[in-house]
Amino acid sequence: MIPSLFDSSIQKTVEDCLKKAKHPDRITFGLSLQGVDNVDFSHIKNEKRIIILDSNIVYGIGKTRYQLQQLYNKEDYILSIDCHTGFASNWDEKLIDRHALIKNDKAVITQFLTERFMTNCIKSKYVHSEDDPWGLEYTHSASIDFIQEKHMSQRVAPHFIFGTKELAKIDYPYMYFWGDEDHILSIKLFCNGFDMYELDQTYLTTVPKNSKDCDDRSNWFLSAIKKYQTDKNYTLSQGVRVEGSSNIIYKSDNIDLSRHLFYPGTKTVIDKVYETKKMLRYGFSDVFMEDFRNTERSLKDYLDFHNIVFDQSETLVDKGNEQAV
Repeated sequence: MIPSLFDSSIQKTVEDCLKKAKHPDRITFGLSLQGVDNVDFSHIKNEKRIIILDSNIVYGIGKTRYQLQQLYNKEDYILSIDCHTGFASNWDEKLIDRHALIKNDKAVITQFLTERFMTNCIKSKYVHSEDDPWGLEYTHSASIDFIQEKHMSQRVAPHFIFGTKELAKIDYPYMYFWGDEDHILSIKLFCNGFDMYELDQTYLTTVPKNSKDCDDRSNWFLSAIKKYQTDKNYTLSQGVRVEGSSNIIYKSDNIDLSRHLFYPGTKTVIDKVYETKKMLRYGFSDVFMEDFRNTERSLKDYLDFHNIVFDQSETLVDKGNEQAV
């Protein structure tokens, strides 16, 4: 599953994926293209399921990746990556073999990639920050505590997620508009019984993005958000076209996209930090449409794994109800 927003490097990613694979004929692509007109996949003979998104609509990465999930069709393994990714030789066979050694269908291999393939990866750690309601900040350990084959991190790296068909049962956090949606996905996977691992070496890399392209996308993103001020009736079905997927029934939930940004029934912009604190405190969020109160593992278990403690004395009032118009 590969999304692209104004980034034509997705074509090189697809080509490198096939070129370096041990079994390229077994790979099916789910692609999301938004504002990407200068790519050509006609020479790719593998099955391609492609979503074309209206470049005037701001979906957010959570909803975009959720839409990609709708293209899943009983494949044995799922790989979710960014559109600017490189691959090592035989990456597919190596990942499947490493996953098999874990002996857990709910195991997810995921880790932050660098611009080169890593061996003897340094164990990552997550440091509590009072300024970050998630309380998690990805860093590298300064010690020589190398990962021995695999290390349970219980943390998703959004640009590299590999797992079995079990992974398709967990919806990507589609109501979380902003960045850092991987925090919620980490919690969803953990609370539903998945375990996340990083390996002692990487088989994928992140390819540096063009700085100008990044600036252009950021400027577009900010300007496009303003359109919600005048038109709050965008739905998932609007501006979506699916190609090359005759055997897929694409589900469109028709969720009002304005709920990414405004409290329901108000003109008040959602306070992401505040709502995140509420969710982590009480275990659910009506705003983010997530509920961890009756899952296999509790949200407290997740926070305890990372040694995160929140100030329980802070008063958290329902801002949505307070500010209803």
